[in-house]
Amino acid sequence: MNMPRHRDTVKKLNPRSTGEINAQIYTKHSEEICLEQEALELERCTQQALHTKHIFTPELVSYDKSKNLLSTKLIVGNELFLTLWNPTSLLGKLRGKKLQDVELITSRLVELGSWLSMYHKSTSYPEDNRLAMLWLRNSAIAKLNGIRDSKLMAVKKINEIEQSLLNEIDNLKKPEYLVNNNIEICRIHGDFIIYNMIIDKQSNLHILDFGDTRIACNLDDVARVYSNLWAIAHTNNWRKSLFSSVANDFLMSYGLETSIVETPYFKSMMAYNFLIHLYGQFCMRNLLSLVSYMELNQVTKAGLKWIDANFI
Repeated sequence: MNMPRHRDTVKKLNPRSTGEINAQIYTKHSEEICLEQEALELERCTQQALHTKHIFTPELVSYDKSKNLLSTKLIVGNELFLTLWNPTSLLGKLRGKKLQDVELITSRLVELGSWLSMYHKSTSYPEDNRLAMLWLRNSAIAKLNGIRDSKLMAVKKINEIEQSLLNEIDNLKKPEYLVNNNIEICRIHGDFIIYNMIIDKQSNLHILDFGDTRIACNLDDVARVYSNLWAIAHTNNWRKSLFSSVANDFLMSYGLETSIVETPYFKSMMAYNFLIHLYGQFCMRNLLSLVSYMELNQVTKAGLKWIDANFI
Protein backbone atom coordinates (compact mmCIF):
# COMPACT_ATOMS: atom_id res chain seq x y z
CA MET A 1 0.00 0.00 0.00
CA ASN A 2 3.06 2.29 0.07
CA MET A 3 3.63 4.27 -3.09
CA PRO A 4 7.12 5.82 -3.44
CA ARG A 5 7.13 9.38 -4.75
CA HIS A 6 10.78 10.30 -4.37
CA ARG A 7 13.68 9.39 -2.19
CA ASP A 8 12.56 11.08 1.04
CA THR A 9 8.80 11.07 0.59
CA VAL A 10 6.39 8.16 0.80
CA LYS A 11 2.59 8.27 0.64
CA LYS A 12 0.50 5.83 2.66
CA LEU A 13 -3.18 5.08 2.21
CA ASN A 14 -5.91 3.59 4.37
CA PRO A 15 -9.69 3.75 3.97
CA ARG A 16 -10.10 6.94 6.03
CA SER A 17 -6.94 8.97 5.52
CA THR A 18 -3.78 9.54 3.54
CA GLY A 19 -0.39 9.83 5.17
CA GLU A 20 2.77 11.27 3.74
CA ILE A 21 6.29 10.74 5.07
CA ASN A 22 8.72 13.53 4.31
CA ALA A 23 12.16 13.45 5.93
CA GLN A 24 11.43 12.79 9.63
CA ILE A 25 7.82 14.02 9.64
CA TYR A 26 4.62 12.02 9.12
CA THR A 27 1.67 14.13 7.92
CA LYS A 28 -1.87 12.76 7.88
CA HIS A 29 -4.91 14.15 6.09
CA SER A 30 -8.51 12.95 6.10
CA GLU A 31 -11.65 13.87 4.19
CA GLU A 32 -13.78 11.72 6.50
CA ILE A 33 -12.83 12.72 10.04
CA CYS A 34 -11.61 15.90 11.70
CA LEU A 35 -8.11 15.36 13.10
CA GLU A 36 -8.25 18.20 15.61
CA GLN A 37 -9.24 15.98 18.55
CA GLU A 38 -6.39 13.61 17.74
CA ALA A 39 -3.96 16.54 17.74
CA LEU A 40 -5.28 17.75 21.08
CA GLU A 41 -5.01 14.27 22.57
CA LEU A 42 -1.43 13.78 21.41
CA GLU A 43 -0.55 17.15 22.93
CA ARG A 44 -2.24 16.16 26.20
CA CYS A 45 -0.34 12.87 26.32
CA THR A 46 2.93 14.77 25.96
CA GLN A 47 2.08 17.46 28.50
CA GLN A 48 0.97 14.90 31.09
CA ALA A 49 3.84 12.50 30.31
CA LEU A 50 1.45 9.65 29.61
CA HIS A 51 4.04 7.04 28.81
CA THR A 52 5.71 4.11 30.52
CA LYS A 53 9.30 2.98 30.27
CA HIS A 54 8.80 1.36 26.87
CA ILE A 55 5.44 2.63 25.58
CA PHE A 56 4.94 6.03 23.98
CA THR A 57 2.58 8.10 21.87
CA PRO A 58 3.69 10.06 18.77
CA GLU A 59 5.13 13.53 19.28
CA LEU A 60 2.89 16.21 17.77
CA VAL A 61 4.64 18.63 15.41
CA SER A 62 1.69 20.70 14.20
CA TYR A 63 -1.96 20.73 13.26
CA ASP A 64 -3.32 22.87 10.44
CA LYS A 65 -7.04 23.22 11.12
CA SER A 66 -7.83 24.91 7.81
CA LYS A 67 -6.37 21.97 5.85
CA ASN A 68 -7.03 19.25 8.46
CA LEU A 69 -3.35 18.26 8.37
CA LEU A 70 -1.81 16.52 11.38
CA SER A 71 1.99 16.23 11.55
CA THR A 72 3.94 14.07 13.99
CA LYS A 73 7.57 13.03 14.28
CA LEU A 74 8.26 9.93 12.23
CA ILE A 75 8.50 6.64 14.12
CA VAL A 76 10.71 4.06 12.43
CA GLY A 77 9.89 0.48 13.22
CA ASN A 78 7.79 -2.54 12.35
CA GLU A 79 4.06 -3.03 12.81
CA LEU A 80 3.42 -4.99 15.99
CA PHE A 81 0.99 -7.28 14.18
CA LEU A 82 3.63 -8.23 11.61
CA THR A 83 6.23 -8.68 14.35
CA LEU A 84 3.97 -11.25 16.01
CA TRP A 85 2.49 -12.78 12.88
CA ASN A 86 5.18 -13.23 10.25
CA PRO A 87 7.64 -15.38 12.25
CA THR A 88 4.80 -17.58 13.56
CA SER A 89 3.20 -18.32 10.17
CA LEU A 90 3.99 -21.27 7.93
CA LEU A 91 5.06 -18.89 5.16
CA GLY A 92 7.31 -16.99 7.54
CA LYS A 93 8.83 -20.20 8.84
CA LEU A 94 9.57 -21.35 5.28
CA ARG A 95 11.24 -17.99 4.63
CA GLY A 96 13.43 -18.42 7.70
CA LYS A 97 11.82 -15.70 9.83
CA LYS A 98 12.20 -16.07 13.57
CA LEU A 99 10.43 -14.43 16.47
CA GLN A 100 13.24 -12.55 18.14
CA ASP A 101 13.35 -12.51 21.95
CA VAL A 102 9.88 -13.86 22.74
CA GLU A 103 10.11 -12.87 26.41
CA LEU A 104 10.91 -9.26 25.56
CA ILE A 105 8.06 -8.93 23.08
CA THR A 106 5.54 -10.55 25.39
CA SER A 107 6.69 -8.28 28.22
CA ARG A 108 5.88 -5.28 26.01
CA LEU A 109 2.41 -6.67 25.38
CA VAL A 110 1.90 -7.00 29.12
CA GLU A 111 3.22 -3.47 29.67
CA LEU A 112 0.45 -2.25 27.37
CA GLY A 113 -1.92 -2.98 30.25
CA SER A 114 0.00 -0.68 32.58
CA TRP A 115 0.11 2.09 29.97
CA LEU A 116 -3.59 1.79 29.18
CA SER A 117 -4.52 1.87 32.86
CA MET A 118 -2.47 5.05 33.35
CA TYR A 119 -3.99 6.59 30.25
CA HIS A 120 -7.55 5.86 31.33
CA LYS A 121 -6.98 7.08 34.89
CA SER A 122 -5.79 10.45 33.55
CA THR A 123 -9.43 11.43 32.88
CA SER A 124 -12.84 10.68 34.39
CA TYR A 125 -16.30 11.58 33.11
CA PRO A 126 -18.76 9.43 35.13
CA GLU A 127 -21.68 11.66 34.23
CA ASP A 128 -21.23 10.98 30.50
CA ASN A 129 -22.33 7.33 30.55
CA ARG A 130 -25.37 8.08 28.37
CA LEU A 131 -23.18 9.84 25.83
CA ALA A 132 -20.90 6.80 25.74
CA MET A 133 -23.93 4.54 25.32
CA LEU A 134 -25.39 6.55 22.41
CA TRP A 135 -22.10 6.77 20.49
CA LEU A 136 -21.43 3.06 20.82
CA ARG A 137 -25.02 2.14 19.97
CA ASN A 138 -24.97 4.20 16.77
CA SER A 139 -21.58 2.81 15.80
CA ALA A 140 -22.65 -0.78 16.43
CA ILE A 141 -25.83 -0.37 14.38
CA ALA A 142 -23.84 1.08 11.48
CA LYS A 143 -21.33 -1.79 11.55
CA LEU A 144 -24.06 -4.42 11.84
CA ASN A 145 -25.98 -2.88 8.97
CA GLY A 146 -22.81 -2.93 6.89
CA ILE A 147 -22.35 -6.64 7.62
CA ARG A 148 -26.00 -7.31 6.86
CA ASP A 149 -26.04 -5.31 3.62
CA SER A 150 -22.78 -6.91 2.46
CA LYS A 151 -24.20 -10.37 3.17
CA LEU A 152 -21.20 -11.33 5.28
CA MET A 153 -23.34 -13.29 7.72
CA ALA A 154 -26.74 -14.97 7.74
CA VAL A 155 -29.51 -12.46 8.51
CA LYS A 156 -30.94 -14.53 11.35
CA LYS A 157 -27.56 -14.80 13.00
CA ILE A 158 -26.69 -11.12 12.71
CA ASN A 159 -30.13 -10.23 14.06
CA GLU A 160 -29.55 -12.41 17.13
CA ILE A 161 -26.14 -10.85 17.70
CA GLU A 162 -27.59 -7.37 17.27
CA GLN A 163 -30.28 -7.93 19.87
CA SER A 164 -27.82 -9.28 22.44
CA LEU A 165 -25.23 -6.60 21.74
CA LEU A 166 -27.63 -3.64 21.85
CA ASN A 167 -29.22 -4.90 25.06
CA GLU A 168 -25.84 -4.77 26.80
CA ILE A 169 -24.95 -1.38 25.30
CA ASP A 170 -28.28 0.08 26.47
CA ASN A 171 -27.42 -0.99 30.02
CA LEU A 172 -24.60 1.57 30.09
CA LYS A 173 -27.14 4.20 31.16
CA LYS A 174 -27.55 2.33 34.47
CA PRO A 175 -24.94 3.33 37.09
CA GLU A 176 -25.20 -0.04 38.83
CA TYR A 177 -24.39 -1.82 35.57
CA LEU A 178 -21.15 0.16 35.31
CA VAL A 179 -20.13 -0.93 38.80
CA ASN A 180 -21.05 -4.58 38.25
CA ASN A 181 -19.07 -4.72 34.99
CA ASN A 182 -15.95 -2.81 36.16
CA ILE A 183 -16.67 0.04 33.74
CA GLU A 184 -15.21 3.53 34.04
CA ILE A 185 -16.21 6.42 31.79
CA CYS A 186 -13.08 8.21 30.61
CA ARG A 187 -11.28 9.33 27.48
CA ILE A 188 -10.29 6.29 25.46
CA HIS A 189 -8.01 5.72 22.48
CA GLY A 190 -10.95 4.40 20.50
CA ASP A 191 -9.12 2.06 18.12
CA PHE A 192 -6.73 0.31 20.49
CA ILE A 193 -5.62 -2.59 18.30
CA ILE A 194 -2.20 -4.04 17.57
CA TYR A 195 -2.50 -2.93 13.96
CA ASN A 196 -2.11 0.61 15.33
CA MET A 197 1.13 -0.08 17.18
CA ILE A 198 4.75 0.02 16.06
CA ILE A 199 7.75 -1.58 17.74
CA ASP A 200 11.01 0.26 17.06
CA LYS A 201 14.63 -0.93 16.98
CA GLN A 202 14.97 -0.26 20.71
CA SER A 203 11.94 -2.52 21.32
CA ASN A 204 9.77 0.40 22.42
CA LEU A 205 6.08 0.36 21.50
CA HIS A 206 4.39 3.39 19.98
CA ILE A 207 0.61 3.80 20.06
CA LEU A 208 -0.67 5.33 16.81
CA ASP A 209 -3.95 6.64 15.36
CA PHE A 210 -5.92 8.51 18.01
CA GLY A 211 -8.43 9.50 15.33
CA ASP A 212 -11.31 7.84 17.23
CA THR A 213 -10.44 9.18 20.69
CA ARG A 214 -13.61 9.98 22.63
CA ILE A 215 -15.35 9.83 25.98
CA ALA A 216 -16.47 6.22 26.42
CA CYS A 217 -16.03 3.03 28.47
CA ASN A 218 -12.54 2.02 29.49
CA LEU A 219 -13.33 -1.60 28.65
CA ASP A 220 -13.86 -0.65 25.01
CA ASP A 221 -10.09 -0.17 24.71
CA VAL A 222 -9.26 -3.12 26.93
CA ALA A 223 -11.46 -5.51 24.99
CA ARG A 224 -10.13 -4.31 21.63
CA VAL A 225 -6.55 -5.34 22.23
CA TYR A 226 -7.52 -8.39 24.30
CA SER A 227 -9.65 -9.58 21.36
CA ASN A 228 -6.72 -9.08 19.00
CA LEU A 229 -4.36 -11.10 21.15
CA TRP A 230 -6.91 -13.83 21.81
CA ALA A 231 -7.76 -14.26 18.12
CA ILE A 232 -4.14 -14.33 16.99
CA ALA A 233 -3.34 -16.92 19.66
CA HIS A 234 -6.13 -19.11 18.30
CA THR A 235 -5.06 -19.14 14.65
CA ASN A 236 -2.62 -22.02 15.13
CA ASN A 237 -1.23 -24.19 17.92
CA TRP A 238 2.19 -22.56 17.81
CA ARG A 239 0.77 -19.11 18.42
CA LYS A 240 -1.48 -20.52 21.12
CA SER A 241 1.54 -21.86 22.99
CA LEU A 242 3.32 -18.51 22.65
CA PHE A 243 0.54 -15.98 23.20
CA SER A 244 -2.42 -17.62 24.95
CA SER A 245 -1.34 -16.39 28.39
CA VAL A 246 -0.30 -12.93 27.17
CA ALA A 247 -3.88 -11.70 26.83
CA ASN A 248 -4.63 -12.61 30.45
CA ASP A 249 -1.35 -11.08 31.64
CA PHE A 250 -2.32 -7.89 29.81
CA LEU A 251 -5.60 -7.79 31.77
CA MET A 252 -3.84 -8.25 35.10
CA SER A 253 -1.30 -5.57 34.21
CA TYR A 254 -4.22 -3.24 33.55
CA GLY A 255 -5.59 -4.08 37.00
CA LEU A 256 -8.41 -6.47 36.13
CA GLU A 257 -9.06 -10.06 37.16
CA THR A 258 -9.11 -12.50 34.26
CA SER A 259 -12.72 -13.30 35.19
CA ILE A 260 -13.67 -9.97 33.57
CA VAL A 261 -13.85 -11.82 30.24
CA GLU A 262 -16.99 -13.62 31.48
CA THR A 263 -18.90 -10.46 32.40
CA PRO A 264 -21.78 -9.44 30.11
CA TYR A 265 -20.33 -6.17 28.85
CA PHE A 266 -16.85 -7.54 28.15
CA LYS A 267 -18.32 -10.47 26.24
CA SER A 268 -20.45 -8.10 24.19
CA MET A 269 -17.37 -6.04 23.33
CA MET A 270 -15.47 -9.19 22.37
CA ALA A 271 -18.26 -10.08 19.95
CA TYR A 272 -18.44 -6.51 18.62
CA ASN A 273 -14.69 -6.39 18.03
CA PHE A 274 -14.71 -9.63 16.07
CA LEU A 275 -17.52 -8.23 13.92
CA ILE A 276 -15.52 -5.04 13.37
CA HIS A 277 -12.63 -7.20 12.18
CA LEU A 278 -14.93 -9.04 9.79
CA TYR A 279 -16.34 -5.83 8.34
CA GLY A 280 -12.96 -4.07 8.25
CA GLN A 281 -11.45 -6.95 6.32
CA PHE A 282 -14.31 -6.71 3.82
CA CYS A 283 -13.96 -2.92 3.42
CA MET A 284 -10.21 -3.19 2.85
CA ARG A 285 -10.38 -6.12 0.45
CA ASN A 286 -9.30 -3.98 -2.53
CA LEU A 287 -6.40 -2.44 -0.60
CA LEU A 288 -4.91 -5.70 0.64
CA SER A 289 -2.66 -8.16 -1.13
CA LEU A 290 -3.95 -11.72 -1.37
CA VAL A 291 -1.52 -12.83 1.33
CA SER A 292 -2.56 -10.02 3.70
CA TYR A 293 -6.23 -10.77 3.09
CA MET A 294 -5.70 -14.44 3.88
CA GLU A 295 -3.80 -13.56 7.03
CA LEU A 296 -6.55 -11.27 8.29
CA ASN A 297 -9.10 -13.91 7.38
CA GLN A 298 -7.48 -16.33 9.83
CA VAL A 299 -7.92 -13.79 12.64
CA THR A 300 -11.50 -13.12 11.54
CA LYS A 301 -12.38 -16.82 11.53
CA ALA A 302 -11.00 -17.30 15.04
CA GLY A 303 -13.17 -14.42 16.26
CA LEU A 304 -16.32 -15.71 14.57
CA LYS A 305 -15.79 -19.12 16.16
CA TRP A 306 -15.62 -17.38 19.54
CA ILE A 307 -18.96 -15.68 18.84
CA ASP A 308 -20.61 -19.00 17.98
CA ALA A 309 -19.27 -20.62 21.14
CA ASN A 310 -19.69 -17.78 23.63
CA PHE A 311 -22.20 -15.16 22.56
CA ILE A 312 -25.22 -16.60 20.74
